[in-house]
Amino acid sequence: MVCKRVIIEKKPIQTYYLNFPCDGYYPPYPLGRDSREVEVKVMEKLRKMIIKQFPYTESLFPRTILVEEFPINKEVYKKLRFLHEEYNHRYRLIDQQLYMVQYSLHKNKIFEYAIELEAGLLGWNKGISVLSRLSYNVNINLIVENLTDTFKISNKKIPELKVFKNIIVPSIKTYRKDMIEESRKYNFTNI
Repeated sequence: MVCKRVIIEKKPIQTYYLNFPCDGYYPPYPLGRDSREVEVKVMEKLRKMIIKQFPYTESLFPRTILVEEFPINKEVYKKLRFLHEEYNHRYRLIDQQLYMVQYSLHKNKIFEYAIELEAGLLGWNKGISVLSRLSYNVNINLIVENLTDTFKISNKKIPELKVFKNIIVPSIKTYRKDMIEESRKYNFTNI
């Protein structure tokens, strides 16, 4: 998604990284991802590679904003808990998505959330009409089932989905195969 935006479309992008333990709050497991430091370094390395190979992208692709921990609003938590319990949305209630939703609401700003298709998980496919031959994992079924043509998440059927009002998922119909073909066509397979 990043390469497509800055290299192919030549449009600006701002990336964000939740730089705190926002996954795995389940004892006795450790808090958060152990790989956070590595992930941040890899993101910066990829940014530098893109800019080196495509110098015009430098002004389109500022450094990643590292988001420090912040509190979750009780109402947001209640709505996501409802979606988790009633609709089996997400494997875990407390994860990155909870914080991304809260951050988007706090900033009152539209954020693009990258979700990709997963082929071959037909056991998860429960009447998804968006793409009948493909399916999505449990973490995103509810989003896909309520997706609009503009890649926003509708809350018409389920009012609690309003917490996603600042999230769009434009990459939902992007296949890995297509990403590989684009990287070949535009000469960034090394990235």
